[in-house]
Amino acid sequence: MRAIVLFALCILFLLPLYFLIVGSFTPMVGIMKMPPRFIPAKPTLENYDKFMQYGGLLLRWLANSAIATIISIGLNIIIMGAAAYALALYRLKPLKYIYFAFAATMMVSRYSTIIPLFVLARIYQLRGLVAVIATSIFIPGSFFLMHDFMKKIPRDFVDSARIDGAGEVRILLRIMLPLCKPVVGVVVAIFAGAIYSDFMWQRLLLQGEEQMTFVVGIMTRLYILSTQGGYIHNYGVEMASGVLILLPMVAIFLWSNRYFIGGLTLGGIKE
Repeated sequence: MRAIVLFALCILFLLPLYFLIVGSFTPMVGIMKMPPRFIPAKPTLENYDKFMQYGGLLLRWLANSAIATIISIGLNIIIMGAAAYALALYRLKPLKYIYFAFAATMMVSRYSTIIPLFVLARIYQLRGLVAVIATSIFIPGSFFLMHDFMKKIPRDFVDSARIDGAGEVRILLRIMLPLCKPVVGVVVAIFAGAIYSDFMWQRLLLQGEEQMTFVVGIMTRLYILSTQGGYIHNYGVEMASGVLILLPMVAIFLWSNRYFIGGLTLGGIKE
């Protein structure tokens, strides 16, 4: 009985995604029919053609998103990993205030910091992808994940490395972060998708068409199609844009899935 209920819930949650994919291959006339069809009567690629005519720009936007996401999440793992390593290994009383400072930043909404971040970007003359990367590095959630995991790593690993002459940076990069691979996978699965899909902030920073990331470019092109191309409320085109935006996020999750599942099961294992 429990399996049947879980299966029914899975179907219920997957229905919107299924209709998104089906609607992207359905003409506008077919989408407006009631009741909705589970299989389009006349599948078409017309909705995707509105975007495919910008093939060169699509690849440029995808490359920009890949550069911004990979560099941002990579620097985040190193910087937040270094902070987590310091606070987990050196349990000094003054360091707890730094821990509380990290905790306080999690209580502040991302959108409430847009204006201060924009002012800082102008002061330091940060533009384009450089501005996106510089303002996406600090993610306190990844700090807490790695900090809690590093506290459980036996200190013998660090002591042995120091006896062999390894410095703190080498211990962090060659020992601690590789041991944190399951947590790093969780960080990539959760926060890489957040950086990739951060539309509002990236839209403020990226003004030139060739500088845009994939989400910003697709949404900007969708707005142009809706207002100037005569496709007002063309749900098929909107659903096609949703599928295009979703595909890279699915790729990110599939790549980090094994580490993500491993990270989730860590809390249930006791020695």
